[in-house]
Amino acid sequence: MKAKITRKTIEGVRQNYAVFNPSFLKRLDLTPGELVRAPPHLQGFYVMAADTIEDDTVGIHPKYFDKNDWTEGSIVQFEKFSVENIVGLIRNKVSGRTWNAQEIHSIIHAIDNEWLTPSHMATFATSCEINHLTDSETVFVASSFFEFSAKLHLRRGPVVDKHSIGGIPGNRITPIMVPIIAAAGLTIPKVSTRAITSPAGTIDSVELIMNVDFSPSEAAEIVEKTGGCIVNGETVGLGQTADKLIKVLKEVRLDPKELMIASILAKKSAAGSKYVLIDLPTGRGAKLPSKQEARSLAHLFSRVGHELGLHVESVISPGDKPIGEMIGPALEMKEAMMILEGKPSSLSLRRKAVSLSGIIFEMVGLADRGEGAIMAENILASGKALLKLREIIEAQGGDPHISSEDIPTAEYKEKIFAKKDDVVYTIDSKALRLIAHTAGAPQDKEAGVVLLVDRGEEIQKGEALFEIHANSASKLEQAISLAREKPPLVLEKMVLEHIKDVVP
Repeated sequence: MKAKITRKTIEGVRQNYAVFNPSFLKRLDLTPGELVRAPPHLQGFYVMAADTIEDDTVGIHPKYFDKNDWTEGSIVQFEKFSVENIVGLIRNKVSGRTWNAQEIHSIIHAIDNEWLTPSHMATFATSCEINHLTDSETVFVASSFFEFSAKLHLRRGPVVDKHSIGGIPGNRITPIMVPIIAAAGLTIPKVSTRAITSPAGTIDSVELIMNVDFSPSEAAEIVEKTGGCIVNGETVGLGQTADKLIKVLKEVRLDPKELMIASILAKKSAAGSKYVLIDLPTGRGAKLPSKQEARSLAHLFSRVGHELGLHVESVISPGDKPIGEMIGPALEMKEAMMILEGKPSSLSLRRKAVSLSGIIFEMVGLADRGEGAIMAENILASGKALLKLREIIEAQGGDPHISSEDIPTAEYKEKIFAKKDDVVYTIDSKALRLIAHTAGAPQDKEAGVVLLVDRGEEIQKGEALFEIHANSASKLEQAISLAREKPPLVLEKMVLEHIKDVVP
C-alpha cells in the first residue's frame, strides 16, 4: 500500500503511530491497532484513524522523518505485519520455559523497532519477574541491549564507571566522584538519569551548573578532552532499547532484577567501560532491605559482567538514612560543590565519594588494596578534583567559575523545631522523600529539605531539626503539614512495641 506522508503530532500517546483517514483505512482493509512498517525500514507503526487526515495520506510523528530520511509529501510503501511469533515467545516464559539466545534476540529486536505494545512489554517483564531469568538468559538480554545501543567510541582509557541502584535521598556522589577519578588520569564517561522516585536525580542536579544533553559523538569528544563527563542518558542514547522497556516498567511498577542488571551492564559496555563498581545501598527504607539480598545481587552482577567482558565489583553501603544533609536538586548540587571546595559539609557524603573512588583506583591497579581511599582523599583535599570539575563544566558549556554560592535557593524556608529534649533514634528516608516531593522537588529545582541533626544526636527543646525549602507558599504549608503528620526524625524509644495479654 502506497501513501503520501505528512508530519502529524499527537500529544499523550506513543509516537510510533500511523494516522489514516477512516475511508482510506477501509479501502486498505486496515483497522486501528494493527501494525505496519515501511520497508526497508524496520520501524513499526500502530494504525490510528482521524478525519483530520486527508485521504491517501498518512500522518507520522516528525521524529521519524529525520530517522528515515523522509520529506514532507514523500510517497512511502507500507505493509501490514504481525508479531504473533514474538507474543508466542513471551507466552513461553509465562509458562516457565527458558529462552535461548535467538529467542531473546528476537524479543529485544522487536522492542527496539517498537513492534510491541506497552501491554506486550509489561507481560514480558511480568514473566521475568515471576519466573526469573537464568544467568545465561540475563547475558543474552544484556548482549541484545548492547547490540541495539548507540555507543561511545573512546580512544583513551582505562574506562571506569560506577552505578548506584538508588532510592536513597541525598546520595549525590557522582559530581564528586567523576572529577576525583578523572583527575587521577582514569576515564569516566558518566551517563546519568533524572529522578524516578527520589527528590533528585543526578541530571536534575548537574544541569544546574552545565549542559547535560549531548549526542554520543559530542559526549565522546568531551571525555577525550577532559577524561570525564556527566551527561543525560535520554539524549546520549546509550541503551535506548532498554529504556523503552524501562519506561513501561515504571508505569506498571515492576523492576525484575535480571532485567535491571542487563540494562545497567549493557549501558556500561556501550559507554566503553571495562571496570564497573556497583553501589548497593542496604537497610530499612532502601530497595535492598538486607545484606543477604545485596550479596546475592552483587554476585549476579559479577557473574553477568564477567560473561560480558566487564570487571564488576560491588559495595554494600548504608541505605537506612540519607547520605548527605541536603535533599533536592539544587541543594544536593550545592552540597557536592561545597565538598569539592573544601567547605564544611556532609562528612558521610564526603566519605562515601572518597571510599568508592578509592575502590575504583584499586580495581584498576592504580592503588594497592586498602590504599585507594587515601589517594582519593589527597586528590580531593589538594583541590585537583575541583579544578577537574571546572574543566568538565567548561567543556559541557557551563561557567567554569561557578561556586556553591551561585547555586540558587528557594524563596520560602521554614525550620521545624524540637518540642522536647530527646535523642534522634533514626531518620525515615521515605518520609523525607515525601516531604521534599510535596515541597516541589524535583520539578522545582530549588525545593527540598535540609537536615540539621543526625542519627544518634542529643537534641534540646527548641533546637532546629530540619528546614523545608519551597518556591510556593502553599507547597511549603503542605510540606510542613506532612512533616508534622509523618515526622522524618524518629526520636528514641525505650518501648518499641507493647504486646498485651490476648488470652481470654
